[in-house]
Amino acid sequence: MVRVTWAWTDRHTAVAVMVTTILVSSLAGLTERPPVPFAVATAVAVCALVSLMVDGFGGAVVGIVCAAGLVAWRRLTGHWEEPDFVAALIETVGIVAAGVTAGLAASRLRSPSETHVPSPFEPVYGSLGLFGQDAAMARLTEEVERARDNRRPLCLVVLGLDITNPDLPKDGAAAALRAAARIVESRVGDGDVPFALAVDRLGVVLPEATSAKAWDVVGDILHAMADARFTFGSEREQRLMTDDLDVNVGLAQFGPSLPTPEALIDAAVAALDEPAHEARP
Repeated sequence: MVRVTWAWTDRHTAVAVMVTTILVSSLAGLTERPPVPFAVATAVAVCALVSLMVDGFGGAVVGIVCAAGLVAWRRLTGHWEEPDFVAALIETVGIVAAGVTAGLAASRLRSPSETHVPSPFEPVYGSLGLFGQDAAMARLTEEVERARDNRRPLCLVVLGLDITNPDLPKDGAAAALRAAARIVESRVGDGDVPFALAVDRLGVVLPEATSAKAWDVVGDILHAMADARFTFGSEREQRLMTDDLDVNVGLAQFGPSLPTPEALIDAAVAALDEPAHEARP
């Protein structure tokens, strides 16, 4: 099953700040007599559109130019009086702010994702439906709040995957990890949330699940891995997953001692280092 999710990102934040600034700046001239409000809104719109072609610094320059043009228009057309100075100052600040935020948002939207510093947790490549870290944390937060409000059980499972065969080529290791990821996806329920913290660290949020039920899910996943094969290389070589892969399991259960999403994640990850939780598919 392919799961599609949506998560708020820094790009959404940049656009939201830009839109808010443009709207507020466009309203700055409403306290003055017509046609000044229309002229202010026009200056803001032109400034924002031009600033979308540059960066934040360029947007500031465009904003200053547009603000200067508005002041010149007011003086030439007789819409400038001494009491209007404070209003004009507010309008100028708004226009410059609209230019800066538009330029910053444009820069952020144009930047390819590869140029950003990667998260220490990367989703599994080639997986069909695993949530990435940000989306998984958003869903885990929702489930923790739901479990707290409705007094329902909630468990979190983290699986650490360890390639044990030093002779396995790089593409073989990647194929083994992808195969494990797809097993996790296929062995969870419709209400469960499979996710990836790293290429070798997977997890599942299990709403409405006690620790006993969570271990049943883990057992089903390990049983499926025990019979699974993965294929790699130009010659399509097949190998048993049990020959090359070990699995460590960490489980955390929501409760007074683990009341937050962060606490659940930390506890489950910490449990991976406990020898009692080592399992081989």
